[in-house]
Amino acid sequence: VIDISDKHCAKPRTASTSPTAAAAPLPSAPGAPALHKPKPPKPQKDKPKPKPKEEEFHSVSEVASSVPPQQRVPELISHIEAMPTGLGCVDLLWAMPNCRASPVEAYFITIRPMGRVERVALADLEDVEGLHQYTVKKLQPGRPVSFSIQAINTFGAAPASTPTADLIPKGPPGPVPA
Repeated sequence: VIDISDKHCAKPRTASTSPTAAAAPLPSAPGAPALHKPKPPKPQKDKPKPKPKEEEFHSVSEVASSVPPQQRVPELISHIEAMPTGLGCVDLLWAMPNCRASPVEAYFITIRPMGRVERVALADLEDVEGLHQYTVKKLQPGRPVSFSIQAINTFGAAPASTPTADLIPKGPPGPVPA
């Protein structure tokens, strides 16, 4: 295509300046090198998918596989305070242990010498200044008892804490001296 709008100057049009041939490439003269030959599309290779962003939380099984078995259960509870509170009742206070690979789900409280074991759910505990508190009931007044506690998570129970010192639950008031 020749632009003859200016009679003094002849200039070939390109595809980008021709309003009628905007989408089609210009044909080349026979024997002349092609001005523009479109490249065939490259076959797309299977691109590796981008890795998903690492999440902040992992499932218990993922954590478990990376933690040695002895480190999956909670740590030992190191200190327990026991105080007689009412008739046949004792309040126990302790700090929550390091739960390691899985959160603490409950506690076993062993009462000696009776051999009674109570499974205590977290919902049954009170929070007192950052400590867990639980009231053990139905103890025999006047008989010494001690307590040990084990934290429980998905992987099992922690070792039992060192038992508290013997303690005597309160009994009913005795006769008033005359």
